[in-house]
This record gives sequence, C-alpha cells and structure tokens, in this order.
Amino acid sequence: MEQQEREQLVDLRTRALNTLKKGFSPTGSDVRRLQLLEIPSFEAWTSFELYDHQVEPDSLSSSTLVLATWKTESDIEKFRDPGTRLRYPAVVEPTIEMLTRPLDSAITKKILAELNELNVQALDREDH
Repeated sequence: MEQQEREQLVDLRTRALNTLKKGFSPTGSDVRRLQLLEIPSFEAWTSFELYDHQVEPDSLSSSTLVLATWKTESDIEKFRDPGTRLRYPAVVEPTIEMLTRPLDSAITKKILAELNELNVQALDREDH
C-alpha cells in the first residue's frame, strides 16, 4: 500500500469514528441518554445509543435504541490494491449500517437507573 493510500485509510478510520461518536438521533431533536462505542482492532466498529423523545418536560414518552455499525470490511476492501482503489472516489465515506428499535420507557428508566448505581473502583498500583 502506497503512502497516499495509507493516509486515506487513516482519514477514513478517523471519519468513521467521528461519525459514530456524533450519533444518529432518530428525529434530530431526541436526547441521547447513553452511548457505548465498541472499537475492536480487527472487526467492525459499533455504536449503541439510547435516545428518548420528550413531549413535555420531565415526561419520558418514548425511547429508541440505535445500533450503528461501520462496515469496515467493505470499506477496507476499497484499498486492497491500486486498481481497486481507482474505482472509488478520492475521499471514501465510511459505510455505516444503522438499525433502530423502539423501547418501552420503563425499560429505559430501568437501564439508566442501574447505570447510575454502578460503582467502579479504581485500582491502586499496588493492587495489580
């Protein structure tokens, strides 16, 4: 792989990460309550997001779970060799697959309450 192709691939990875971090609000005005990013070295990157839509202040009317996955295999394949790379635009946009599922507001409240109760203790250097 040539230096220019390596730089383009690094740029693609950066844009994919930024796109996942930005999130995928179902309506554009929903409130993101939770986001978990899974970024393994050799597999697809995934964002799990929990949004709620408030009709009135302090009332949770509906919730949505959004699962967004960067299709790394298909995008990295575009850099396989110089001939393959020429078939695609100079700037390759990350291929993001998205699934949304409605959630009951009671489940959302329970998830958020349990996460608020998490207590993670830091390890001292002497503990490990």
